[in-house]
Amino acid sequence: MSDLEVTKTTLPGKAICIKMVGSIDSYTVSKLDRTLEQLFRQKRFYMLVDLSTVDYISSAGLGVLIGALQRVDFERGRLILINPTKDVMEVFENVGLQGVFTFVESVEKGQVLIAEASSL
Repeated sequence: MSDLEVTKTTLPGKAICIKMVGSIDSYTVSKLDRTLEQLFRQKRFYMLVDLSTVDYISSAGLGVLIGALQRVDFERGRLILINPTKDVMEVFENVGLQGVFTFVESVEKGQVLIAEASSL
């Protein structure tokens, strides 16, 4: 059975970084979903999701991220995916989502995009 560790870090400005370690699948996706729902209840809509230490993402994980992106867009926020591993990026590409999400190489680059978006 797989495992997923999810941590949140508040960054300067309006951004929060969600870092995950492990696999996002049908057994672990509820941890990510709960974290996102908690942030939405707190009116946090500027998010960096660090995928640099995620070794696998299933359709369940993609579904949660798509739902989060829709919610963030509706609230005029921003959700940016940070440095996905090669295997995880291939999943996004295989289902045609590489053009739907914004991907950047580092938290710092994501923070710049969040700062730009939140100042509009």
